[in-house]
Amino acid sequence: MGQPVDAERVLAAHPHPKVIAAVHAETSTGVLSDVAPLGAGKGDALLIVDAVTSIGGLELLADDWGIDVGYAGTQKCLGAPPGLSPFTVSERAFERRIKEPRSWYLDIGLLGGYVGAASGSRTYHHTAPVTMIAGLEAGLDRILAEGLAAVQARHRAAGAELRDGLEAMGLELFAAEGSRLPSLTTVKVPDGVDSAAVRAYLLENFSMEIGSGRVRLRRPFGG
Repeated sequence: MGQPVDAERVLAAHPHPKVIAAVHAETSTGVLSDVAPLGAGKGDALLIVDAVTSIGGLELLADDWGIDVGYAGTQKCLGAPPGLSPFTVSERAFERRIKEPRSWYLDIGLLGGYVGAASGSRTYHHTAPVTMIAGLEAGLDRILAEGLAAVQARHRAAGAELRDGLEAMGLELFAAEGSRLPSLTTVKVPDGVDSAAVRAYLLENFSMEIGSGRVRLRRPFGG
């Protein structure tokens, strides 16, 4: 744990996969994985990438990296309210969808019709959540006003400063050197420290909310 995806090892262990799924920026561990080698070596497989924590804050080149299905959220680096899930589907993934979906849930063919995919005509199926879309537009406007490259540089600078400060305090970072997310930092809780009390103190006195570990990471990150 705390290590990025080893693309060479994954592809060697599974030489003829139908689907490869990976997380670009892993929230619970703070690890950044290079998914481009997976796209380069996927062969006929479809590459599915979780970009929830990276979209807007990190470089994300879906076409160049061979990502067939990429999905994200609006509530992290896009700086918008939660509730929407932007996603991208490559032409090859769209063509390999199930022609007769088993349910209406996540029917890629229907969703593609909203934007005129395949047939060229648009399908109107439901009333869109106007306030959520307006919130997303506001978040994207802020990013465009600052400039995407500037936003990403700001995340890198802020992340580096935070990591330097934490290590200067004697705290140990969880993610491996060279694979740490600039937009999210994970810290190991020292023995004898009540992380719940520390997090409550920071929230009450500095309005700073810090997430705790989950499941297997509950002990190193605190519960």
